[in-house]
Amino acid sequence: MTILTAILILLAVFQQVAPFLEEIEAIAQSESFDSGYLLVLLKAVGITLVGQTTSSLCKDAGESTLAFAVELASKAAILLVSLPVILKIFEYLSEILRI
Repeated sequence: MTILTAILILLAVFQQVAPFLEEIEAIAQSESFDSGYLLVLLKAVGITLVGQTTSSLCKDAGESTLAFAVELASKAAILLVSLPVILKIFEYLSEILRI
């Protein structure tokens, strides 16, 4: 019964997320948007979801130290994934300051 409930909840969540994903796809297909930024965003969201889920599982198992390490590792991974975007922002700022 628990698995059936979980599947029903996931289906409901997917139905709610579908319009969001369609909008993201429309943005990605526009010519004025660099799809590399979208890829970074989706990777960061994925890392966040996996990190939070893993951390919660560790906490439920009584491993709070491991949960902290997982959270820290996921934050570091997000920083590494977003590094190209951060560097691009600094590049734009340096161009603005030169003007």
